[in-house]
Amino acid sequence: MTTRDIIEDRGVTDVLHFTTSDGLLGMLAAPFPQLLPRAQLAETKHLEYIIKYNSPTRVDTEWFNYNSLSISEVNRFFFGCSFKKHPDAFWAVLEFSADILTHEGVFFATTNNMYPDVVRHEGGRGLAALFASRIKNDRVRTGWLSRFNDRPLNCPTDNQAEVLYPGALSFEYLKRIHVPDDAGFRLVNGQLTACHCAYDVMISPEHFLK
Repeated sequence: MTTRDIIEDRGVTDVLHFTTSDGLLGMLAAPFPQLLPRAQLAETKHLEYIIKYNSPTRVDTEWFNYNSLSISEVNRFFFGCSFKKHPDAFWAVLEFSADILTHEGVFFATTNNMYPDVVRHEGGRGLAALFASRIKNDRVRTGWLSRFNDRPLNCPTDNQAEVLYPGALSFEYLKRIHVPDDAGFRLVNGQLTACHCAYDVMISPEHFLK
């Protein structure tokens, strides 16, 4: 099956990325709003004073030119870790169109990209692997993570599965911005006004479970 076939067959409609409100402000303030991979953040002058890395230490350095996103739901484990590192930060979740999964150079990782047992592929083969009945995962007692019958059809078998998007991801594909509460709603709308940007903002506490 092609990537497009899998997207339609499983009803995948959104690809998610969580960030702090400072990170979002940096994206909105750019001449062309976009999500930048880690390798490009330090090179971007207007971000030098507001960068907050979700993971200060990473071992997957060869993938620093890729953005990490999730299909249908955020990586709860990683979000929990990031929240503990920045407990006073306001958080937002960017929802991108599933069309980006069909773009050239996109890789799909069956689990957290830093784990040694991760399997990565491009195209339909890579996307299909994220929904396999069993995923190799040495952090599970049996060494395998099984897909349960109640797992939503549009969610990968492993919640930590990643979409690795090469280079900058344009906000042309941004559908909406999710926030956890009214305070986040007011903050993000204030940022949008200040940056002369117009994007839908939605209060969606379900995206911020840890």
